[in-house]
Amino acid sequence: MTMLTATLLTCLVLAPETRMTPFATWSGANSKIHKAETMLLKSQSDWDNAWRRNKGWTDATKKAPALDFKRWWVVGVIRGDEHLCRGYVTSPAPYGIFDSADKMILKIKPNWRYTTEREEETNPYLFIAIKRNPGKPIVIMHDDARENGEAPIWRKLTTLNQKTPSIPSR
Repeated sequence: MTMLTATLLTCLVLAPETRMTPFATWSGANSKIHKAETMLLKSQSDWDNAWRRNKGWTDATKKAPALDFKRWWVVGVIRGDEHLCRGYVTSPAPYGIFDSADKMILKIKPNWRYTTEREEETNPYLFIAIKRNPGKPIVIMHDDARENGEAPIWRKLTTLNQKTPSIPSR
């Protein structure tokens, strides 16, 4: 076997992660959820409830953006007072949602501000609509690097799966 053939076979057998395009992303600061939590939302009603909590809406008639939950799930990452940033970045690579043979990986980076602390930029959040895949866990990785251009410093936040409750009990 030639070296080129062996290299190609190795690449095929050890298939790398494939970067996926999310359906939609909502990120920002000022979530009304003040405690860090992650969630996997698998229905429109769960998504509506989480979005209302995030916005601080008490009116049950207000809804989150409509999604087809036969095709998509929403992953929610809320960091509470733990980080003071403007939300989370999911692009360009190495950030985003990646699919591999046995799991999906969501890699996020805080959208840091480089000015003096502004009180209104607390409680960052991210909601990302991703391809529904009941058979694979979703690993959420956070980049702890503090400066733009610095190599990512990955920290695993959690792993979500089909059995993860949509909305954490309060």
